[in-house]
Amino acid sequence: MQTFFGKRYSFFDNEYSCYFENDKEINYKQLIIYSNRINSILNRPIYEEIKRISENKPVFIIYDKNEYNAKGSIDYFIPVDKRKNIQIIESFDISQSIICFSDSLMIDLEKYALSTLNGIISFKIPIISFDSTEISNMISTLKEKKVFKNTYYLIMSAQQQSQKK
Repeated sequence: MQTFFGKRYSFFDNEYSCYFENDKEINYKQLIIYSNRINSILNRPIYEEIKRISENKPVFIIYDKNEYNAKGSIDYFIPVDKRKNIQIIESFDISQSIICFSDSLMIDLEKYALSTLNGIISFKIPIISFDSTEISNMISTLKEKKVFKNTYYLIMSAQQQSQKK
């Protein structure tokens, strides 16, 4: 069991999407998506799950303003009038992609590129962590970077509620 619930590589490429589909099995307070590759990690089914999740939990999507068409994709899949409990936050200099079902699960999507004879192959490897200390450290790092601006209090309040339980 430690292999499954420790820090590990995902069992398959899109394992992270299964957590969106089965989020009711996870005890978490909020969903945080922090990415410089929104267009490569989020697709129509995941956006639909995000809308469903936002009916009961706060969702924060923090994207790199310099990513091509990131805002356009978010606006297309989650129109402003469908953003119940969803905060969309522009940021700069994001160098990684993390999906966090805080305080239970964090997925770090590492991206790799390999040169081959016929060109370049790029792929992502999700690293799954169930370590609450690592999750808290990631959230603290985001706060230090001040990516949350006026939504900072929402994250603080969700964390304080989880600490009371």
